[in-house]
Amino acid sequence: MFTSPSSVTLGGSRNLQPSPVIVHVVVALAQSGAALSVGCATGADSQVIQSAMSNLFATRLTVWAVGERGGQGFPSPASFALVQAAHRAGASVRWLAGGGLAIPLGARLALRSQASLAGASAAVFFVSSRLSRGSWGCAAHAAANGIPVFAFAEFQVSLSGLAPLPGCAGRGV
Repeated sequence: MFTSPSSVTLGGSRNLQPSPVIVHVVVALAQSGAALSVGCATGADSQVIQSAMSNLFATRLTVWAVGERGGQGFPSPASFALVQAAHRAGASVRWLAGGGLAIPLGARLALRSQASLAGASAAVFFVSSRLSRGSWGCAAHAAANGIPVFAFAEFQVSLSGLAPLPGCAGRGV
């Protein structure tokens, strides 16, 4: 029997096309009582944030932001604006979750993703490609730390042709 996780980290590809699957997953998790954690990038992250806000679940959301409260350090002005909107709607925000601004953006995004897994009882990723290095890297980090990982792929998946994530063989990813 599967029980609802208490805290779920969601994320995925930055170039992900709009997906109704994200809305369904966010709503189902929030309705089950799960706390939701997400990053601050475009694509999957922004769709998770928008889904939580438009379905009145912003108060269940924690946004792990790579920038400062004043807007410095975000991947784009749109990312900062969305984090601000989520905060105004009741979401909790962890500013500079990937470290200080002296750390390059790519490294802060990766560190932020790993930080967002703290306390997670599950992780869900929405990926657009087998080449989504950040998403797969975070999924591997979660699995290596015993966090169940679920992935929704926009591309054709052949289970017989998939290699396990590095360091995660036999862990259910």
